[in-house]
Amino acid sequence: MKKFRTVLLVIFIILMAGNLALIDYKDFFSKSNISELLGIFVSICGIVSTGMSNRHEKKLTEK
Repeated sequence: MKKFRTVLLVIFIILMAGNLALIDYKDFFSKSNISELLGIFVSICGIVSTGMSNRHEKKLTEK
């Protein structure tokens, strides 16, 4: 299961990098950037949850 979460973490990082590349930085909070900003938010949430899940599993296996 840890390999799956590691692959998922890499996918989230790639998606976030792709969204960062597509943002129009001249008008950051425009309507054209909403989907990229939401994609970045979802990627950050996925990275945090995957990291917390890995940490929780590590804590459980140490006991």
